[in-house]
Amino acid sequence: MKTILSKIKLFENVTELQVKEWSNTLNQRKKDVLESLENEGVFIESAFLDRHENGQLYLYYFMKMEDEEKCRVAAQNSTLDIDFYHKDFKKKCWERGERLECLINFERAISFHKIED
Repeated sequence: MKTILSKIKLFENVTELQVKEWSNTLNQRKKDVLESLENEGVFIESAFLDRHENGQLYLYYFMKMEDEEKCRVAAQNSTLDIDFYHKDFKKKCWERGERLECLINFERAISFHKIED
């Protein structure tokens, strides 16, 4: 299992409204996102918005996956509409990203019960 946290600097012209539209779309299309995550072998994908005092926006992107290479190849080759939407957002809004160093990573076994939306 691979755990990743990345810090993504957004282009200066990107607004908080654009980021919220992207996140709202993903949240509204949960079924499509979960299909994509299944294809990629991703168990957890979370994004957090950070607003710096100077107005610069960053995303902190957390992922837990089976295998990083499998995830990368599946994402790259995906034909799902939701993945095209996500790739377009990244192309238009992400200036650069850096992988943060993982210092500790502990996990407990958790039993999830399916909750119907």
